[in-house]
Amino acid sequence: MALSKAVQLLKSSSSKHINETHSGGGFNWQEGYAAFSVRCSQTQSVVNYIANQPNHHVKQTYDQEFLQFLKKHRVAYDPAYVFG
Repeated sequence: MALSKAVQLLKSSSSKHINETHSGGGFNWQEGYAAFSVRCSQTQSVVNYIANQPNHHVKQTYDQEFLQFLKKHRVAYDPAYVFG
């Protein structure tokens, strides 16, 4: 399955679930996505990072962290298109 299709299915089904099970509705994912691969040996580090995101993002916003990640790994990007 193409990554874009997997992301489409994940975003649409999770939005539907959230809107059907939580009052208020109106949940929508942001437009677009980013995907990065990691080594199998790094899986637990990624799981730990996700589990600690609320604490981590007290110190640094998602946007700040994402741009820092792109720069650290020398990923070329156009700032006009990063966050929409």
